[in-house]
Amino acid sequence: MELKKHTPEEFELMSDEEFNNYETRLFDIANEIGLERSSIEELETSLLNIKELAGNKKAKYGHSYWQCNKQEAKCMSNILSAAEKFKKTFIKEIAQFIGNGMLILSRAIKYKDFYGEEYVIKYIYKERCYDLYDECEYTEVITCAETPGNDESIEMHLLPVDILIKINQKIINDNALLVSDEELIASNIDSEEIKL
Repeated sequence: MELKKHTPEEFELMSDEEFNNYETRLFDIANEIGLERSSIEELETSLLNIKELAGNKKAKYGHSYWQCNKQEAKCMSNILSAAEKFKKTFIKEIAQFIGNGMLILSRAIKYKDFYGEEYVIKYIYKERCYDLYDECEYTEVITCAETPGNDESIEMHLLPVDILIKINQKIINDNALLVSDEELIASNIDSEEIKL
């Protein structure tokens, strides 16, 4: 029997022996070439596609995100959603970890944003920022900068997941110091300033 796309009606017209032999042969071929499919219909379609592609060695393989089918697009959407949840959780936890202190990385991380703006991340700390929408309010954000108070700082929630993971790896691998707020204050004043 030749490999071709069969309709459900054509499968019904086959004898049990013909169908079993055909199905067994297709699954044997699939096993030999490392193809995994769960139904005979999917297997036929994939084997026919592979046969056509193998016959045309000049064919370009792969497709970009913009050419994804609905299932692939849904997977990417789920991945992006999971990444956003991870970012929120990471920033919440790092804020608790740092408290009112500062995290100092032993070696800076360089990050270039979508617009080509380059940032150097050496210090990570909580900063009170003026709320643009409410003139009387301030919000606390986790800021990353080359030096504390640097104008070229970036808020942590704007960093991509890979940079957050690098920061986490530096913490875990002892390539970062957590300095408490007391230590920060003490490093900037003279002990004589604290007296009753």
